[in-house]
Amino acid sequence: MNEEIGFEEIKLAVVAIWKKKVLILAITVLAFLAGILLTLGMKSETRYLAKATVYSVTYGRSSSSVTNYSDNISTIVNYKDALTSQLVCEYALTSLIGYKLDVQTLQSVVSMRVQSNSYMMDIYADTSDPDLSVAIANAMADAFCVQVNTMTGTSDVQIWDKAEEAYGQQVGNPNKLRVLTPVLVCMLCCAYVGIKELFTDRLRVVNQCLRAMDEEKVLGLIPYMDNKK
Repeated sequence: MNEEIGFEEIKLAVVAIWKKKVLILAITVLAFLAGILLTLGMKSETRYLAKATVYSVTYGRSSSSVTNYSDNISTIVNYKDALTSQLVCEYALTSLIGYKLDVQTLQSVVSMRVQSNSYMMDIYADTSDPDLSVAIANAMADAFCVQVNTMTGTSDVQIWDKAEEAYGQQVGNPNKLRVLTPVLVCMLCCAYVGIKELFTDRLRVVNQCLRAMDEEKVLGLIPYMDNKK
């Protein structure tokens, strides 16, 4: 195996890739056709994400009540899993009467992220309708605050930011997959051929022969004669 890779070795790797161009092209075409077959039933869809934020109002109070301060700061962390509970979802549905939704639907489109400061939590709603995403995010934030405050007997969890708009993102784009699949396959084929040539045990250039002779791995050299010349 080559211990040093120089310009000559790289040139030989490029030549090896070029010699295999027909095979690489054939594999790339097959990958393109496979990508088309695999994405025949796939449809492009735009999803809209809305975000509302809740927080513990204890943050920023006087530090004279250290015990309560510590307990309330962790309220968001302790009750974060209640966001998608049956109780919270059912309460949120009362303000989403205009939409045909159920608890299971809410649970499938809602997610959350507790911020690093641990007293704030972002609530996300991801649907195919921007207005619906905004409505769900706000309804879930309100329901979470009401239910957690009821359970804790406090009013420390409040809404920090309401969702005002949703941001769209296209998902499941079949054309993108059909283009990327053959490109990635072609790159992998070229990389395989090139790396295999770079790290071959065969001596292909003069520098390789000289290094091998220095290491006493070569007994002699037989010159190559081209009979066609």
